Amino acid sequence: MPTASAAANASRRNAVMTSLMVCCGFMVCFTPHEVLLAINFTGSYNIDHTAWYYRLTGLLMLTNSFINPIIYAAKYRQFQEGVRRLLLKFRLNHGHRVHISAIT
Repeated sequence: MPTASAAANASRRNAVMTSLMVCCGFMVCFTPHEVLLAINFTGSYNIDHTAWYYRLTGLLMLTNSFINPIIYAAKYRQFQEGVRRLLLKFRLNHGHRVHISAIT
């Protein structure tokens, strides 16, 4: 049986890894758009705000909002249980069938 100290270290390590994953996701999703804005701001190149690459960087920024819950769901059992309870409550209130085993 793990000691309280070992459990605290594991919890701390999980929190650090989750934070690193969230920060890396943020950097990957936001850096391309910010680089385009910096290029445009310096005046070295005029960015076309209707161009496909500009829209793609905007979509990439929105993707960050989508990946954060996935990261938390993958790393935290408490988050997974909260989602299960929420879906069960939704099912009971609305009568829809939700397969909880497919979520984990």
